[in-house]
Amino acid sequence: MNNKTALLIGASGLVGNLCLEDLVASNLYNEIIVVSRRKLFPAHLGVTNIISDFSNLDEIAFQIKADHVYCTLGTTIAKAGSQTAFKKVDYEYPLKVATLSKQNGAQKFILVSAIGANANSSVFYSKVKGKLEEAIEKLDFESCVILQPSFLLGKRSEVRIGELIGKKIASAFAFAFVGGLEQYKGIEASDVAKAMIVFANKRDEKLIKAKYGDMIKAANEFGKWHSA
Repeated sequence: MNNKTALLIGASGLVGNLCLEDLVASNLYNEIIVVSRRKLFPAHLGVTNIISDFSNLDEIAFQIKADHVYCTLGTTIAKAGSQTAFKKVDYEYPLKVATLSKQNGAQKFILVSAIGANANSSVFYSKVKGKLEEAIEKLDFESCVILQPSFLLGKRSEVRIGELIGKKIASAFAFAFVGGLEQYKGIEASDVAKAMIVFANKRDEKLIKAKYGDMIKAANEFGKWHSA
């Protein structure tokens, strides 16, 4: 086991839950910290669970400390209820965690963003994602990893209508996602989770922006490397 600490936010989501399982199984960290709105169930051995609704992060700033910070926090405008509420979850909270963790000495920040993220986009969702990417890059971590998946494949606890429609379309026209369109292919959430861990532990570039092909390659590497 390495003498490193990982911190994860978004563990109750599709990618976050899988990432937590892989972090625990990987034996790469001597401590794993999860910040979540509610207690993790079932509890994971060796995981410190900090309960927070993310509005009081300054009060627990001393606990937002790790070598590697994994961020899978995100929602939809429909679930959040408004653009303002969406921005809190997808921009304000991740950026606050990134800022506090950087102040506390974090070396790497690994963010699940989205394909099409662009701070200048006319699409609100893409614009918020793009602004977050830019803001985190400016924090100047030793290494910043930004994963940009398209549709996430896997079983969610809640139904996302737009995502379901997108998955059906992506499945029906999978043959067309070649060349430059490959980045828009749906990807298994488990592959995104594994890719996060590989990029954090096997790559040291200042900035990594990973799309479909990069994530699939890293996920395959996780399987070989973890079983070795």
